[in-house]
Amino acid sequence: MKTIYFFLTLIATVVLFGCGVQKQTTIERGILGSWQGCDGRVVTFSEEGDSIIGRYSELNGLERFGFSKNEIGYKLIKEGTNSFVGQVKWRAINIKQPTWRAVKATINGNTYQDKGSDRCGRDMTRVTE
Repeated sequence: MKTIYFFLTLIATVVLFGCGVQKQTTIERGILGSWQGCDGRVVTFSEEGDSIIGRYSELNGLERFGFSKNEIGYKLIKEGTNSFVGQVKWRAINIKQPTWRAVKATINGNTYQDKGSDRCGRDMTRVTE
């Protein structure tokens, strides 16, 4: 009788509380994909070898600084969970050659933030289709 009671209790516990496996409600995509800045620029990050490369897939005004579509603007490596370090390309109207500056980026859900980019590059939102 104790054995039957034990198995009934076990089955009831599994039915009521599950097997301890939780359903995953979000898919963590990290930095990969497209991100839009406040000026409408879109940066698309992809893995290329050991690096994460960000290309300007939409310019929306960045061409006035000499950027072109699909130009590499970010070179990153993964530092930790949702954190990345590397370089961001800077261009100025009055300077012909671009410069590369240090950048540290973090991803929190659909928000990209960094230290090193300009105003509209340091806070971007994931582009969802």
